[in-house]
Amino acid sequence: MAQKLQRRQSRENAFLVLFSSAFGGENLQESIALSREVDEYALDDFGEKTVLDYQVHAKEIDALIGERLQGWTFGRLPKVSLALLRVAVSEILYGEEKLPSVTINEVVELAKKYGDENDYQFINGLLGKLVKDLGLAQQTQC
Repeated sequence: MAQKLQRRQSRENAFLVLFSSAFGGENLQESIALSREVDEYALDDFGEKTVLDYQVHAKEIDALIGERLQGWTFGRLPKVSLALLRVAVSEILYGEEKLPSVTINEVVELAKKYGDENDYQFINGLLGKLVKDLGLAQQTQC
């Protein structure tokens, strides 16, 4: 594994690996291995755990996202947004830090960087609703 990264960079790298795997035609293990070779977006322990947690819990995570799409389908959802949502929900549910507001804030910033103009608002709203629905809102204080 790569050296320990700042959380922001680790989340971004996890997003890039998950996006590459889901939409680049590689399986997840190939994407993780490629990230190590390229080193530009290598995963540290935190990032790899986030990606692997998504892999293990993909059906549950996608169901939680799907239940909150309100008028959208997975097919219409921008691929960047879907990958970011998957990373965020994986971390919120299975990450050790249990700081949903930090996760949401940083994923929103990634949406501004990689997504379309208004994607970040959609992601923020969906994740906020998810955190509230699951009773995690009290954990949103940094």
